[in-house]
Amino acid sequence: MKGNYAYVADHWGGLVVIDVSDPVNPVKIGNCRVADAMEVAIAGNYEYIVDGSNGLVIIIEKTESPRTERARERKGHVIC
Repeated sequence: MKGNYAYVADHWGGLVVIDVSDPVNPVKIGNCRVADAMEVAIAGNYEYIVDGSNGLVIIIEKTESPRTERARERKGHVIC
């Protein structure tokens, strides 16, 4: 979590960003498709996703529409 946002590694659903400012009514506000999102960590303005199929994916924070800034993967690039 960071502020009012929960960042969820949703395996085949990728990185999911949820606005939890109203905990009774959470709202999905964005996602970034990666092959197999297993873990997510936040540091500064970046999300680091462990992709079980392709390695490490680094995403710059854009809360309404996260996008991949750069990725180190074995099979190519991720586009969000």
